[in-house]
Amino acid sequence: MADNFKSLQERAGPDAANLTLESVPDHSQVLVNGLYLAATPVKLTLAPGRYRVEMRGAGVEPARQEVELAPKQVRRVTLTLAPRYPRKISLR
Repeated sequence: MADNFKSLQERAGPDAANLTLESVPDHSQVLVNGLYLAATPVKLTLAPGRYRVEMRGAGVEPARQEVELAPKQVRRVTLTLAPRYPRKISLR
């Protein structure tokens, strides 16, 4: 986990972009290009380019988004993870 995070940060280069990832609910697992990095909220310094961001959590459906980062761009992405199960059940 820490190695994945460190590896992405080290490859960021001089034109690095800053990406803040947040989720609703908080503390969702963050995967970038299929690699687990951290739990939300998390701030990343990444090389410019296209990234597949996925967030997962217990009892919620995963959320995914493609993120394109330009050189030195500052961006914030918030994904909402829908509940996997209904909040209320009616018995008849």
